Amino acid sequence: MVFKVRLIGVGALLLAQMSLPVFANNLTATVVSVGDGDTIRVRTGNKTVTVRLACIDAPEMKQSPWGQQSSARLKQLLPVGHHPTCCRN
Repeated sequence: MVFKVRLIGVGALLLAQMSLPVFANNLTATVVSVGDGDTIRVRTGNKTVTVRLACIDAPEMKQSPWGQQSSARLKQLLPVGHHPTCCRN
């Protein structure tokens, strides 16, 4: 019984430790501009940062007409002035 309680306690501590960086690295920003379909610029505090969206492979702007369409769609999803929560890795 004591072994089971210790094992559950250790499991809970490991789970808590793994979730800490996710919460510690979040920041709220304001969208300043949208580049192509996988890049935005955000302002956080007094810094403007370029953010590449993870796991998104969008066409470049010069790849007509798909580049312009992907950029237009991202502007709909993340309009200028929107306040997304960004996660650093």
